[in-house]
Amino acid sequence: MVMGMGWMWIWPVLLVIVALVVIRAVMAPSRPRDGKGRPEDILKERYARGEIDKEEFTARLTELRK
Repeated sequence: MVMGMGWMWIWPVLLVIVALVVIRAVMAPSRPRDGKGRPEDILKERYARGEIDKEEFTARLTELRK
């Protein structure tokens, strides 16, 4: 019976590891798996940060959608 007690620590450790994996999977930003939409998202982010103006945003968006 005493030998079995030595392995009791593994269950809380495994529980913590599983919980961390689940939390990471739920909290991870959703990324398109097929890659569609990502260039437009980057372009929108750059426009929102003010890195590009409206004319450049519109021109690049039109080019991406061709």
